[in-house]
Amino acid sequence: GGGAREVIQNKENGLIVPIKDVEALYIGMKRMIEEPELAKSCGERAAKIRDEQSVEKIVDQWIKVIESA
Repeated sequence: GGGAREVIQNKENGLIVPIKDVEALYIGMKRMIEEPELAKSCGERAAKIRDEQSVEKIVDQWIKVIESA
């Protein structure tokens, strides 16, 4: 569940861990520290999503939908 799974692709632009699984979260965070290339590539791809789905862009899309109705 949750919106994160709609935009995060595991090991591509982030890591997906089960909800409330502290151990899995620890392992994922440790992996990002121990694998700086993975962290860098995920971070770069995540930044693209942030830019593509900025509040401004989403608001602009909603305004277009509302105005076209």
